[in-house]
Amino acid sequence: MVNKGITIGIFLIVAISALVITEKLGLTDITGSSVKNEESNLQQVEVVPLSAEERAKVQQTLLSSDFIKDVPKNGIISLRFFNNDGGQTIWHDEFLIGKDELLNSGNPEIYLAMHTRYISEMNEGNLCEIINKAINNGELKLESQESKAKLLVKYAGMLKHRECFGVEF
Repeated sequence: MVNKGITIGIFLIVAISALVITEKLGLTDITGSSVKNEESNLQQVEVVPLSAEERAKVQQTLLSSDFIKDVPKNGIISLRFFNNDGGQTIWHDEFLIGKDELLNSGNPEIYLAMHTRYISEMNEGNLCEIINKAINNGELKLESQESKAKLLVKYAGMLKHRECFGVEF
């Protein structure tokens, strides 16, 4: 009975934590609108490729980060880069992040979009710093069509990285 109570208590703490995180981060699309169950605005068709050097830098940074180690075994997170030209969003390469690896294909449950200006600042030890900087400048957006409860349960192992997203509680 005590073990069951502890388990329920831990689950409630994790559930409340995830709701606080998603509310503070605001799961929004790239335009800042609330996420609706529509086709993702982060899944644009036209993509301008990053340079080989930029791709390599992003891959190296992601593969050396703690985040990639904590992605759930069957979880997929999309990281796509963008920049703006005359008020129009230009999309660049997408990186699919899986457990301990970058994937060639899959259906992401979480979409991240970050401005390309942060690629030049990336290195093996500063992904958390870059994410915080992008959030503070309004240049990192998150989107998911999954329910908060489903994401909470599946990605609970990543809660230890909440400080990288500027979330405290």
